[in-house]
Amino acid sequence: MRYSPSVKNSVRQFRRKGWSLNQIKAETRTPITTIRTWISDIVLSKEQQDILEKRIQTALQGGRARVQTLWKEERLQKEKILLQKGKASIANLTRREFFIAGIALYWAEGFKNLHERRLGFCNSDPEMILFC
Repeated sequence: MRYSPSVKNSVRQFRRKGWSLNQIKAETRTPITTIRTWISDIVLSKEQQDILEKRIQTALQGGRARVQTLWKEERLQKEKILLQKGKASIANLTRREFFIAGIALYWAEGFKNLHERRLGFCNSDPEMILFC
């Protein structure tokens, strides 16, 4: 496709001002490959390069934050579903099953004090403590 000389001049002016290729593309609706060809001889100053690099880093950080938020929401949703399934599967524990679960928890989180002749359970999860 042929572009008018005014479009080419605009592209070159934008680049001299330190615009990114995507900014120029959005403004002029010109393909990036064409823009690259037209601006290949233009060298950006160190300050312009730093500004573009900072903009890239800011965009990356924003993207990372969005992805982390999405992953956290997905993980919490999966945990919620698994918790519901788990509660449903152990809703009707027999006394023996309950006893065995208690022994397993003691083994993993319990302690005994022979001097005072007592057993204990140490865990910061309130639901785990309620179970015991």
